[in-house]
Amino acid sequence: MTISRNNIIILAMLITTAALALSSCGRRAVYSHFETISREGWDKADTMHFIVPAGNGGNHAMTLGLRANSAYPYTDVTLSVGVRTAKTGEIRTDTVSIDITDKDGNSLGTGLGVRQFSAILSTIDTRDGDTIAITITHAMERRILPGITDVGITMEE
Repeated sequence: MTISRNNIIILAMLITTAALALSSCGRRAVYSHFETISREGWDKADTMHFIVPAGNGGNHAMTLGLRANSAYPYTDVTLSVGVRTAKTGEIRTDTVSIDITDKDGNSLGTGLGVRQFSAILSTIDTRDGDTIAITITHAMERRILPGITDVGITMEE
């Protein structure tokens, strides 16, 4: 029995489709939002605020997203992230560092022009109807950071 070239291509496409379908199983995004930074740069005094309606209680994974262009002058960025749940009143503050380039100056982000970077923050346990307040500021020495275009939060259940 010989298999034609067209049948091989069809089989490869079916296997690829099945692999993509299986790999997409997992957590479901319940919130994703980005705030735009001023064109003049991100001032140390400018705090990004996110109010996340957690909806159903449970364990939620949080990821911080950052977009930067070629005007960003450093190899990494350090951020201060505060997380507070309304119902429990629990407050957590974390310092997060995101690498922007490798040691050779190559971007570690995805995309063209404006690159996107992400860092897994943590998981948070919420109650039904809880609301999560997240604040993000940069913790770099320079007062105004050029090149950061957007900062965002994604939460998955």
